[in-house]
Amino acid sequence: MRWSYSAQRAFKLHPGLSRKSCYLHISECDQGTPSIATLRRTSRVLIISWFFGGFALAVLGLAVHRIFLIPLFALFVLVGIWTMRLRCSRCGHPIHKYEATVAGVRFFYWAPWIPKRCSRCNTRIP
Repeated sequence: MRWSYSAQRAFKLHPGLSRKSCYLHISECDQGTPSIATLRRTSRVLIISWFFGGFALAVLGLAVHRIFLIPLFALFVLVGIWTMRLRCSRCGHPIHKYEATVAGVRFFYWAPWIPKRCSRCNTRIP
């Protein structure tokens, strides 16, 4: 089983977490206690923030000043990298990475929709 560095770090910082409950997305509650955000919720928040934040920054960049295009680019890079790091808790496969075969040629692509099961190990994605 492959675990990322962030998961290993989370287990060291919060020994109460178990490997079964960790989905690599640790957030702090209002009381300061660690809580686990599911992959599905994290993915939805990222995609919604990408869409609405990108739209707002694009309008500001076109209507107010072009300097707002710099945070727009930074938002796209940040959300893109964070979305690519969302991985299955069992096998470590990125949940937004898909495989397709066309005319006998296999290729991989990234898509924003959230599957119900991991494409590699068929584990349910929480």
